[in-house]
Amino acid sequence: MDALPVPSVARLAEATVPWPSAPSSVQPSPEAPGGGMHPSAFNGSGEEDTSPPFLTDAWLVPVFYALIMLLGLVGNSLVIYVISKHRQMRTATNFYIANLATTDIIFLICCVPFTATLYPLPSWVFGDFMCKFVNYLQQVTVQATCITLMAMSVDRCYATLYPLQSLRYRTPQIAMAASIVIWIGSFILSLPMAMYHRTEVGYWYGLRTYCIEGLHQQEPRAQLHSLYFPGCLPVAPAHNLPLLLHHAQAHWDTCSAAHGP
Repeated sequence: MDALPVPSVARLAEATVPWPSAPSSVQPSPEAPGGGMHPSAFNGSGEEDTSPPFLTDAWLVPVFYALIMLLGLVGNSLVIYVISKHRQMRTATNFYIANLATTDIIFLICCVPFTATLYPLPSWVFGDFMCKFVNYLQQVTVQATCITLMAMSVDRCYATLYPLQSLRYRTPQIAMAASIVIWIGSFILSLPMAMYHRTEVGYWYGLRTYCIEGLHQQEPRAQLHSLYFPGCLPVAPAHNLPLLLHHAQAHWDTCSAAHGP
């Protein structure tokens, strides 16, 4: 008996879709490769029923997603508006906060609606391009959020250790430049998500199209991807940035002492 294809699509953080258990009646299907057998439900007349079972999640989860999306868009938009409207709010820390709000807005608009549709719809209906694009943007926003939080931590650590010297570096201009670098790096580092996601046809109460990550877990590239992105990638900058800032500060102090006031 062929194994059931398990549908997988993107997170919020990362949202997984609870998939109903397969019906008990299993019959041969002409669509099965090699004359295999697929699960299928039959009605009382003996005809195949290709309608998936109705679940409460199909309408309840999208309602909660819609509420979260509405509150998130309003709240994050207000954060960006207040920081951009009032000059005294344009500090280095607030620029990082505005960057976090931007990542949230992009995620809420470009990713949450597509994840919500996985509950009422039995199949991915948005095509191969959107399969790649949605998962890519999802990874970009998560990556940008994590690196921005790391930058904020380094910024606060530097301000605590060197309260006076840090004033010349903790400026809105530097925070803005750091945010731009964060976005560029996130777009580049997330490219594998666009490369390896694709649509595939599977069988679950009839032929369905699923958006899946097409990199087999046993391949060396998949193992490298699984290790590099969630593990090594966040650790390396978190370890190296404080050291770079420390050496930069020591170099600056040495140059200042050599040239005098």
